Amino acid sequence: MGNKSRILWLTLASAAILAACSQQEVNEVVKDEVIVSEEIESEIKIQDVTEQLSEIETVETQTESTTEETLQPVSIYYGSGTTMGLKTEEISISEVTPMTILGLLARHNIVSIDTKVQKFEEKTENGKKVLYLDLSKQFKDYVNMMGKDGEYIVIAGLTDTFLSAYGADEMVLTVNDVPLSTNNNKYEGALFFYPLTEQEQEDSTYTLKEEVIQDENVEIRFPQFQNMRNEKTMSLWNESIKEAAISNYKEAGILEYTLDYEIATQNAGMVSIVLRGNCNYAGAAYPYAFESTFNFDLSTGKNLRLKEYRDVDELADYLENGYGYHILRTDVADEDLHQYLAEDFTEDYVTLLDNYDYDISNSNLIPTGYSYIKDDQTLVLVLEVNHAMGDYLEVEIE
Repeated sequence: MGNKSRILWLTLASAAILAACSQQEVNEVVKDEVIVSEEIESEIKIQDVTEQLSEIETVETQTESTTEETLQPVSIYYGSGTTMGLKTEEISISEVTPMTILGLLARHNIVSIDTKVQKFEEKTENGKKVLYLDLSKQFKDYVNMMGKDGEYIVIAGLTDTFLSAYGADEMVLTVNDVPLSTNNNKYEGALFFYPLTEQEQEDSTYTLKEEVIQDENVEIRFPQFQNMRNEKTMSLWNESIKEAAISNYKEAGILEYTLDYEIATQNAGMVSIVLRGNCNYAGAAYPYAFESTFNFDLSTGKNLRLKEYRDVDELADYLENGYGYHILRTDVADEDLHQYLAEDFTEDYVTLLDNYDYDISNSNLIPTGYSYIKDDQTLVLVLEVNHAMGDYLEVEIE
């Protein structure tokens, strides 16, 4: 090997050795830097997480503070499971909406989970706040799967919850814009608060006090409820009774007016009141006798109309064909009434009976007749007839 070649080989070898040494040192340095970098990165991550947690806690604190200020309490009414009473659950929600309320009611099986709100309106009518709630067909299907008691709880829970949530006086319930009609009932007109909590159900005590209005040739006597737990219902009932008792008296030309009453049924669940009167108008050929009634259901807070507790088709058949009833007077024979009904009365008995009794939610409705419950169980119809037959007749259904 020549000198030049030896020198070149030594130079390359030395470079290789130095390169190897340098690479080892570089690796050590890089390794150390990686370790330091990982430690720094770990510290940074811990710091970031700590800051994030702090920010979350701050946001949660602010949210809780805001939530406490904006949440609204609502009372959800549902079946007690053991009695016909209702229980209540107090829930706080961020916004009261019809769908939110339905969701809460679905938890307690008051509505089905697929029931939807089609329309919802709040209106003020005659000084009262009225809700108009239109639900989807699923609600009707759901109610029709139940018996009478189950349906009662569902309608009561739905009505009470919405009236309470919106501070309303009445609610009109429809399904696809048509009044709800089920296997057990027709829900036409307004629904009122059902005083059906367990406590109210157990405490159904009340008293009736006579009120008297006297003036020249005027004497009016009618009952008024006292000591009812639900003061709103009591006030509504008392106003309705008083208005019915004095309505004719307020007309012009009255020369003489008398009115008295009978409590036909009085128990913990129902009160049937009969108002009977006579009035004489100036220029009239003879005095006029009249009668009206109320059937107050203490468990629902409603004045029951005939179609809500009896089959009007069956009753129409009785009247049209002259059987299944007798007159509660001895001076008019059943045959005379049947002849009068057939010749001078009406051909549409179903429509006639369908419009019986006061609808205290609709003061514009003029009843075509009245009904009441006698001795807790017997149905009596009040039929308007001509003066020769006494102006009205009471017909007891057998």
